[in-house]
Amino acid sequence: MTAQLLRPNLRDKQSYTDVMLAELDRLEQISTELSLLSRPQFIAFEKQDLHAILGQVRTLMYTQSILNNVEINLSYRAEAKYIDGDKNRLKQVFINLLKNAIEAMPDDGGTIHIDVTDKTDGDLFIRVIDDGEGITAEDLKKMEQPFYTTKTEENRPGDHDL
Repeated sequence: MTAQLLRPNLRDKQSYTDVMLAELDRLEQISTELSLLSRPQFIAFEKQDLHAILGQVRTLMYTQSILNNVEINLSYRAEAKYIDGDKNRLKQVFINLLKNAIEAMPDDGGTIHIDVTDKTDGDLFIRVIDDGEGITAEDLKKMEQPFYTTKTEENRPGDHDL
């Protein structure tokens, strides 16, 4: 793999190569899951380093955020460092949240805050806060409907490619 071969030459950019390699692994996992979509699969929940996952996702979304004049701030004020789950699925959830937050921003950009704190019961509380206009009460009622979106046909990524 080219990224693995370039890694020793990019020592000062190791965080980028680490993210590239992790994302290539994730892409491979997604393609494998797509090929096995018709078969039910067991999901192995393991302890994952949440701080590392959020850092990788922020690095992955950096270019898109810069292009949209959006700053992503990560505030990790929790004692707990680990969360039970599947690493790739957790990454995908945070990627989706950040993409949606970036798309919800005003045209002049803004800030997304990812805030991780402890709850009193020992769980973690993860908030993603953006400067977008928010969701109307009417749309909020529909959020649990499968495939519900407020995006117009021309603004849906990929739909026009079908």
